[in-house]
Amino acid sequence: MDWPRAVNNYCERVAGPVNGSVSYMPVVILIAAYALARRAPGAAWRLAIGALMLSLSLVFRSVDQLVCPVFPVGTHFFWHMLNGAMLGWMIVVLARHRG
Repeated sequence: MDWPRAVNNYCERVAGPVNGSVSYMPVVILIAAYALARRAPGAAWRLAIGALMLSLSLVFRSVDQLVCPVFPVGTHFFWHMLNGAMLGWMIVVLARHRG
């Protein structure tokens, strides 16, 4: 069985079309869980910001096909821009808070 597709199909039935974004949700959950587990509040907040950035990028990815009739350029480029910003942010956070 193709589990990612099965989960995505279930989520689309429950929440509507998500454009395949469900497979990225474990990453958001893991970053958020790691942020909660950190004993350093500065690192935890910065990791949580990274998780929020990824969540926002997933929103843009998910609504892309829905907004294309109204906004022909779509929102997929926001997905890429926010992912790049989030990855840069996370590199800085992890470099500052090793250990």
